[in-house]
Amino acid sequence: MKKTYYAILGVLVVVFFISGINSRVSAFSTGSQWHSDVIVYNIGPNTAYDLGLTYSAFQSAVISSVNTWNRASSVLLANDGTLINYFTTSTFSPSPPCGPPDVITAAVACVFASETQINNIVTYLNSSGRYTWNTSYNNSNLNRDVQSTVTHELGHWLQLRDNPPGYPSAVMTTSGNRVLTSDDKAGATQLYGIFTGFELTNSIPLNRVSYQKNTVNIANVTGTLPEVLVKPFESGVPMISGSYYLRLTGHARVSSDSYAYMVLFHDESDPQRSSNNYVKIVPGMRLVWDQYNAQQTNMSVDFVMTDETSLSGTLLTDQFGVSVNPVNRGNYSTGMWRNFVIDLTPLAGKTIRRWRVMYDNRGRNVNGPFRSYFENVRLTYP
Repeated sequence: MKKTYYAILGVLVVVFFISGINSRVSAFSTGSQWHSDVIVYNIGPNTAYDLGLTYSAFQSAVISSVNTWNRASSVLLANDGTLINYFTTSTFSPSPPCGPPDVITAAVACVFASETQINNIVTYLNSSGRYTWNTSYNNSNLNRDVQSTVTHELGHWLQLRDNPPGYPSAVMTTSGNRVLTSDDKAGATQLYGIFTGFELTNSIPLNRVSYQKNTVNIANVTGTLPEVLVKPFESGVPMISGSYYLRLTGHARVSSDSYAYMVLFHDESDPQRSSNNYVKIVPGMRLVWDQYNAQQTNMSVDFVMTDETSLSGTLLTDQFGVSVNPVNRGNYSTGMWRNFVIDLTPLAGKTIRRWRVMYDNRGRNVNGPFRSYFENVRLTYP
């Protein structure tokens, strides 16, 4: 069993989550959160030795776990050599380092936080001899695989909860899985912001219309809808990085009055709607992405905040002075990749709840098929 305990100001343990019970909460957090896009980590001295492993094997497992989460959101786990947030061991005798007495748990994450901000985390792995630690993906009986255990514990570092309902294979269950499910990745994205090159290891976007008018699929078939899909190389559109990109396609049937707003990520996966812990915009934060317009150019990236206002509804512009609203982006050319940067400082203090891409020709005398590709959509912190 794995547990997470929270110590407010390092004085009192007030919350703990236990894997293996039928929790009604999702993997999303309702607790404190990091106020940075970089979380440093390290491995305590003698940790590998205490678990009967070589340092290189233990380190390799931790790095693999770190890389797994680093593909899921804009927060970055980085080794800086200091013992601020780290992995170490404990015999859990006579009791765990934090939380109620319990000698059977395999790992515990002690989170020291103020009311809203995490200060540091220490994860203790049980070295009492009860468990046999390995790096061979063996979680049978009392065997414990380092990589799957650390991957689970790092989810708690990001403030994801145990046992998301409907996701028995999620890392945040006791499945012993090393691979993130859609719920694991969606939780990290919702809490810390989008970061995706749309590779298969990234968060997988939804393909769903938020709202539309006078648009159908690119083949112009009545009764269909525009599409957002992750695609490999196609139609002569070069890869800018990786092996996949996001494609938005459709057909506008009416000039000056056709639009389609497509959802990528949404808080509806979080039944508790713990929006107070979704990514909050801070001064100096920027939204960055690459875009290739193949057919028409009235397309863009957007997000909606918890007050139901949207980025596209603001007066913000990209680095070229062009409004982020797709209605105003029709003068960009087709047939080339462009990088766009939006300074979000004027929105500081607001919280993002869902992400989308969109087409909108209102006010422009254009119709017919539209197609655009998106890559490397991310938030950057100051």
